[in-house]
Amino acid sequence: MKQEFIDPQARCLPDGPIRATFWHTVKILQYPGYVIFNYEGNHRHRIVPLDSRPALGEDIKLWMGDSRGHWEGNTLIIDVRNNNSKSRLSNVGDFASEKLHIVERYTFLDGKSMKYQATLDDPSVYSRPWTIASDFHRVHTEPGYEQWEEA
Repeated sequence: MKQEFIDPQARCLPDGPIRATFWHTVKILQYPGYVIFNYEGNHRHRIVPLDSRPALGEDIKLWMGDSRGHWEGNTLIIDVRNNNSKSRLSNVGDFASEKLHIVERYTFLDGKSMKYQATLDDPSVYSRPWTIASDFHRVHTEPGYEQWEEA
């Protein structure tokens, strides 16, 4: 079987921002000027600058895309472009092209819950933009919890 027909996750390749958010436990850290997503699976992380630096050039394509974020109240809004189109959106084979543009919204309701919403726009694959959303709740609240290292 050709490798391009095997789920990239089965080959320990990055999941992309949507699948990583739904598939793995994530630790979200905020530092001055950045939000960092540290995913338990496949040693993945995502660094989201919060300043107004320019996006990467269109010719640079990344597994997790190029993310730029800003806060609107308690909602972190992340604009993701420059997807390399090699990851899948789910384990049933959903895909997108390198033209994929994602706008994610992480709304923090309290210290234990958030709402996630992502709008995906890819005119070369989908007939119109579509949105996926879910509520997330903190699972590990015990003191001293450390993320599992999936090696």
